[in-house]
Amino acid sequence: MPTAFALIIGGAVGNVYDRLVHGAVVDFLHFHYAGWSWPAFNLADSAITVGVVLMLGTIPPRPPPDPGEAILSQVVQANSLVTLHYRISLPNGQPLISTFNATPATLQLGAGEMLPAMEQLMIGLAPGTHHVFELEAEQAFGPHRPELIERVKREHMPDEEIEPMSIMEFTAPDGSRYSGLVREIDEQSALIDFNHPLAGKSIRFEVEVIGVS
Repeated sequence: MPTAFALIIGGAVGNVYDRLVHGAVVDFLHFHYAGWSWPAFNLADSAITVGVVLMLGTIPPRPPPDPGEAILSQVVQANSLVTLHYRISLPNGQPLISTFNATPATLQLGAGEMLPAMEQLMIGLAPGTHHVFELEAEQAFGPHRPELIERVKREHMPDEEIEPMSIMEFTAPDGSRYSGLVREIDEQSALIDFNHPLAGKSIRFEVEVIGVS
């Protein structure tokens, strides 16, 4: 490597010196034979060319990729961006949500876009694989909590027709919004269930991993 640098720097300095002192690059060499002519060049250019060739020859080759790293990058990890088809259904097979007959979903793991327990089940899965998982209520959306069922006075609700078993959105004092299921309603009040609709239910999680990045 030092020899290569010396040749490159020496050639460059030689060319600069000729242009400053002589006004042009001198010591041109022109080889020809029987009508065949090699392009003219000078000693400084030769030194630079040889130096570059030597430098390229001393660059160590790139090590081959670690197969373990390649395999790791191809499977779902905790912070992967995953393109997938998924289906959430009840244990009896009743579908609740599915993308299998639509456009695949693209989800960023670790960003709260999917239930944490489902994200954990996906870690280590490879593209092209299809898996079905069974989750108990505690692993999925938690148990159904009776204390989250409240009776709300009708005067605190919108002045509009509200049907039983419909979903209503409420605003908390801090500005956050949350939903509740109207289980029953009359002229004075309504019984609102603020549990998740799937709370207390086991679910089946089916996933087909399409791509990982």
